[in-house]
Formats: sequence, C-alpha cells, structure tokens
Amino acid sequence: MKFGFHPVSQSAGMMLGHSLGVGKKRLRKGHWLTEEDVQSLTSAGIDSVFAGTAEPDDIPENTAAEQLAQAIAGQELACEMPHTGRCNLIALTDGLFCYDRGQAIALNAIDPRITAALLPPYSTVRRGDLVATIKIIPFAVPSALIDRSCELARTPQLCQVAPFLKSQADFLETRLPAVKPLPEKVITFTTARAERVHLNIQSLEHCDHAPEEVSAWIKDVASSRADNAVLLIFGASATVDEADVIPAAIRLAGGTVDRVGMAADPGNLLVYGRLGTKHIIGLPGCAKSPALNGFDWVLERCAAGLTITPHDWAEMSVGGLLKEIEARPQLRQPVPTLPP
Repeated sequence: MKFGFHPVSQSAGMMLGHSLGVGKKRLRKGHWLTEEDVQSLTSAGIDSVFAGTAEPDDIPENTAAEQLAQAIAGQELACEMPHTGRCNLIALTDGLFCYDRGQAIALNAIDPRITAALLPPYSTVRRGDLVATIKIIPFAVPSALIDRSCELARTPQLCQVAPFLKSQADFLETRLPAVKPLPEKVITFTTARAERVHLNIQSLEHCDHAPEEVSAWIKDVASSRADNAVLLIFGASATVDEADVIPAAIRLAGGTVDRVGMAADPGNLLVYGRLGTKHIIGLPGCAKSPALNGFDWVLERCAAGLTITPHDWAEMSVGGLLKEIEARPQLRQPVPTLPP
C-alpha cells in the first residue's frame, strides 16, 4: 500500500492510517473510507487524512500473516486466527521447540514489513504455549514478498515441536570409600528433572566407581529397556579424561562415547554416549543443584529422541549459562581485588 496525506474530498475508497474522532463516531485506523465518511469528516472541519491506496498485488495483513504462519508451522504446531496482522503459533504437545536459527534470521532479513518472533531454539514448551508470532507491520504487503517468505519458511519447514516420547530412565550412583553418598535431595532433583521431560524412572541403584561394575549395570539395564531409554550415571568423582571410569564403562559395555565435556558452564564435565538406541549420560557435578545447567539441555534432547550432532554441541556454547551456583566448589571467576 501507498500511504500519504490526502484531501478528505479525494479520500473515499482509501484506508485510514490514523484513528479519528468524528462527532460521536470514531473511525479506526485500517477502516476503508466511504462517501458517508468523507461527508462526516468534511462536516467536522477535517481537511486532510493520512490514508493509503491498495496496490494491485497487495495481500491484506491478516491473510499474509496466516499464509506465512501456515508455511512456518511444522509438526505439533497450530495457527491461531489472525488478528490485526498477527498470527500466533501454539504448541500442541509438551516437547522442545525446534528450528534452525540461521533460517529464522534469513526469513526476518527478507523485508522489515514481515516479521517472525520465536522462542529460543530448543525451548521446553507445554501444550498450549505460545511459541511464535508472525506479524505483518503494514496493513498489506506485496504478494511476491509473502511468496518468497513462505518458500524460505517451508524448505525445510522452519518450526516444529519435538514431543517428549515418554521413555524410560534409570539412575546409577557410583561410590568411593572416601566420598559421601549422594544426599536424598539430589535423587529428588534428578527424579524431578526426568519427570519434567516425561521420563519414567525405572530404578535407582549404586555400585563401586569402577569401569567393570558400571559397564555391567549398563549392559543389564539397556538389555531390558525400550528404544530411547536414558541411563543416568552420577559418578562419585568427576570425569577428567576419555579414559576415566564412565567413558571406559560405556565402551566396555559395547557402546560409543560421543562426548566428554561440553561448552556449557555449569555442565562442562558431562559425558554422553550411546548403546544401540539407548542414551547414556554421565552427569556433571553441577547436577547436584536444581539450577538450570548443561545437563538439562542434553536430557531434554534425549527425552525428545533428538540426535545431538557435533554442530549442536558447539552451538550450546552460545548462551552457555555461566551463572554461579552454591553447589559449585570453585568459582569460574576469582573474586577481584578492588582498590580502596
């Protein structure tokens, strides 16, 4: 649309850009002016109005917003009815809100008149949550822009919710003679974390902090669990090397170790591996606290059945937490010495 200030006498058939009070009547912005409106405005002593004329290829804001929302929305997402150029996307299930950050940025770079605001990638969402808003800034946009935006949004489909799969989980605590067993509250925290992402805890066990014993537990539990089960191991001592107890136990059980350490802090000393279709997570020490840490991010992706690629691990460094927690025995940043 093309907007500008126009004489009231020539404004019939134009869209009003600013709301106006005319006697007891109010003409709202977006209203298409009629001859009757022109007479009312003239009688009220209004000489000019800010109004727009439609171009031949214009698409109205609500239609444009709905078309783009439908192009963006993948599995487990629904589009609400558009209103004032805005169309919301709503989650249909509990899970992770997934999309490619670069694709979302490219979509929003097409034209400032077309916007898509989204929750951060891999946000945990619940059924009914608002996850994205598509907003068309003006009252109408050229059809070519919407066509281009929709094509980018659907190749591949930009957004989806990966549902939590309601899988099984087991918890193993390893012990050393000089180390106190985990407090009951840590077991409670861990159970709550699992239940939050629809993982059903099947067993809570403990064994010596030794590769052979941990390996035996992995093989025994994995053999009786369904696909996508998650095996959680809280080591009595933090993993410091790929040859340490938990990585060694995963390999001894016939599994693969995908990761020792991650670029999220708290959460650096996490171990992740697989045995067939089962996930194995060696918990970092910060998981003793209920505060959000890198372990939560990994647990959520496992619960949704998502593959964690090398790029995914690297991308976790962006927004990588860094908040101090009371359970951490050593601060990331030394206390500065300030001048008097």
